[in-house]
Amino acid sequence: MNKQHVHLVAILTLLLLSATVANASASIADVIFGPSGIDFALKRSAEAGISLTATGPDGFVLQTEFKSGEVPYISLVTASGDALKPGVYNWEMTLNHKTPEGDRSINSLKREDSKQSGVFTITQDGQLADPDAIEGSFLKDQVIADDLIVDGSACIGFDCVNGEVFGFDTIRLKENSVRLKFEDTSTNPAFPTNDWQLTANDSGSGGQNKFSINDIDGGRTPFTLEARAPSHSLYVDDGGRVGLGTSTPVVEAHIVDGDTPTVRLEQNGSSGFTPQTFDVAGNDANFFVRDLTNGSTLPFRIRPGAGTSALDIAADNDIGLGTSSPNARLHINSMSSNTTELLINNDGGTNGSASGSLTIDVGANNADVINLVSSDGQDLLKLFETAGTGAVLSMFDSGENERFRIATTGGSNHFSGNLGVGCNNATADLTINSSTNAGTTACGGGTESTMNAGDTAFVVTSSRSYKENLEPIVVDDVLTKIAGIEVYNYDFIDGPKDRVGLMAEDFHQVFGRGSDKRLSGQEIQMALWLAVKELTQRNETLESELLEIKALVAQSAE
Repeated sequence: MNKQHVHLVAILTLLLLSATVANASASIADVIFGPSGIDFALKRSAEAGISLTATGPDGFVLQTEFKSGEVPYISLVTASGDALKPGVYNWEMTLNHKTPEGDRSINSLKREDSKQSGVFTITQDGQLADPDAIEGSFLKDQVIADDLIVDGSACIGFDCVNGEVFGFDTIRLKENSVRLKFEDTSTNPAFPTNDWQLTANDSGSGGQNKFSINDIDGGRTPFTLEARAPSHSLYVDDGGRVGLGTSTPVVEAHIVDGDTPTVRLEQNGSSGFTPQTFDVAGNDANFFVRDLTNGSTLPFRIRPGAGTSALDIAADNDIGLGTSSPNARLHINSMSSNTTELLINNDGGTNGSASGSLTIDVGANNADVINLVSSDGQDLLKLFETAGTGAVLSMFDSGENERFRIATTGGSNHFSGNLGVGCNNATADLTINSSTNAGTTACGGGTESTMNAGDTAFVVTSSRSYKENLEPIVVDDVLTKIAGIEVYNYDFIDGPKDRVGLMAEDFHQVFGRGSDKRLSGQEIQMALWLAVKELTQRNETLESELLEIKALVAQSAE
């Protein structure tokens, strides 16, 4: 090939490669071939400069850093003044970015769109050329009707040369379109016949640098590895463990990345179903499932440091929070004392002050809804449904005797909304039964006080059959003492205003009963009862004296 033809080939190569790069949607610069080298016209800015690397024959490596604003280039002459050797060269350019400060977004930016790569060829006369345009002579076919043993290395391809330097290569395939095809010529229908091919790079100008396994008969490419993929992009160790981004996988599938290793599950609609994409990923902030299709929401997250069995689903579908052995549909095990174990905010609040709602449908009669149990397994408080349509809230003593019940109106076991304290079947709106009424939980036995709506005072148990140690009270001069106690109009300092009543100190000082801070209505009533008795006695005395006077007057009149 003469020099004029070489110049023509170089010009055609320049036009083809420039057009190809210009049409690449992912390019970050236009590649401009010139007589002295290659210039790159940037389409995007680089905040932290540009890294440019080129590799070529005989281990040639060129690494250059360009500051922001500088035009990157590759010269056909090295800094030491040596011309680039003939052969094929690979280049890769990277836009360097500044790392933003502050919290990193979970949808972290992958920097693959900040890289561009390509190839160029130096001809034997030192010119830029298209490898596809270099002429070569074809050797005649050789047929060897016996085994072929080569004591050395072999080079196959249009570009093999006399004096080829093999290094450690045993077999070298060398030309501008390298293919290794496995063609099965089996004719028996019972034998497999599929043809396969190993393909290195696309054959057309501007094509992809890659290594592929092609299913020739099926017309498919099930495996492709792009050039300059990171080391250990796919690694299978001797234990069958698969590493993605690592050569030391420690589990069956091990993914390593510097920022948020991610697995994407994409249903693309090719089978007629609605497209949907989920990401499963993890980083220093959380492990999460991301719903890409619906606004990249994070419906499931686990923060680093979560404890063992923070969420644990047993084989019987019981769910444990903080326990690996749940024994209820939802079993919450406190991680520490004095902590809130269940908080429900119905307004989306996070500070725990918002009102909450909780609905539990037991779906059966005589079923426990809420049961508070002591450390020794005894019932303390229970909210349950009885036969009918209502519910009961009960509290129990240390012997599991039901001592407090609020029941709603309902069937035979419901008590018209009555409240029983110390017993469980109140017959009045409020029934208070003595806690010493051992042996039974029913109201109506032992010491008891009751009150219905509209009553102004309690109805109390007062039969001698319920009392002992009876001793009459005698208060001397009770009328004089009562006369010494004033009735006041007053306001409570921290409570109701404009009230009328006695002062506890006055009553306590006069009668010596009760407390000097609190009054007993029954004691006041009994004081008045004693006053009435004394008035009755005085009245009887006066009536007797009056009768005597009337008799004397009658005698005087005779």
